[in-house]
Amino acid sequence: MFVRRKKVRRHEYYQLVENYREPGRATPRQRVVLHLGHHATLEEALQLWPREIKRLKREAKRLRPAPSWDSGFEDEPFYRRYYEQAEALEAEARVLDAKLQKLRAVQAAAS
Repeated sequence: MFVRRKKVRRHEYYQLVENYREPGRATPRQRVVLHLGHHATLEEALQLWPREIKRLKREAKRLRPAPSWDSGFEDEPFYRRYYEQAEALEAEARVLDAKLQKLRAVQAAAS
């Protein structure tokens, strides 16, 4: 496996890639194992993703109104927007956490 750099417009993104062979094909193919985003190395992603997950969860918690308020306010358009933003941040944190777990498993298998 290796890290490949992809350039999209003016941005650089990194992917963890593995080579494999399909039966009946003469040339090897490449499969993206994991998208690393802007992190150029596995170590950098392992170091920074836990911090990013915490930040996303903290921001989602900040956007949600206090539970001590009367129920029913989440139906009001003003609060609904904050709930939707908080849910989107929590979903992003879950995806990043799954990627982190996969990266740790890949690193453990390589060792």
